[in-house]
Amino acid sequence: MDLGYPKDTTLWKGVPAQLDDAMRWSDSASYFFKGKEYWRVAGSDMEVEAGYPRPIGKDWLVCADMQSDSPETQNNGTSVRLPGQHHVDHAENGYEVCSCTSDSGSPTGPRLQLSPAWMLAPLWTLLSAVL
Repeated sequence: MDLGYPKDTTLWKGVPAQLDDAMRWSDSASYFFKGKEYWRVAGSDMEVEAGYPRPIGKDWLVCADMQSDSPETQNNGTSVRLPGQHHVDHAENGYEVCSCTSDSGSPTGPRLQLSPAWMLAPLWTLLSAVL
């Protein structure tokens, strides 16, 4: 988001202050992002739609089970993270890692499985021409 924008989030009822990002999508809705949640304002409405906020990971990343925010702790409650190490659930830049998989199929459809037999016809044609 450009520095200084949005200017005033109080224009939209239900949108939190101090956003991480905002955008207008091709569906004419405006989307507002903060932390792990987002809010949707339809078209020219000035109020967040019912059912929001919703989880970014689940809706935008197709990630049903986001990893834990808390560092692993030992039985005595102390953190096992060493200085200079980042939490295993987060990238070095601090962003959360989504370690889920989608149930959706391949976007290009089923893969064609080729067997060595596909070479027999061209090979036979080549040998027939030579002999």
